[in-house]
Amino acid sequence: MAMCMCSTGTTRFRLAAKRLKGEIVEFDKQTILEEIQKRGGDHQKAADELPEKVDHEQHGDLLKKFGVEPDDVVKSVGGRLGF
Repeated sequence: MAMCMCSTGTTRFRLAAKRLKGEIVEFDKQTILEEIQKRGGDHQKAADELPEKVDHEQHGDLLKKFGVEPDDVVKSVGGRLGF
């Protein structure tokens, strides 16, 4: 997987641009589960509750429940994916 060497500001700008174009930014469930596990969250329970595609805004409460701030997903996962 290619790493994006984007600053947080650039990452947020790209994400905002995608949203403005009407694109829904979703992350793969497995990617989110790996992030939850890295942070010491209950990734097994998260696997049962998270949908297959996770929108950091729409599913923000679920992410927080498992110890991940929605903006952190954008910074960490989004940066790796080139957002």
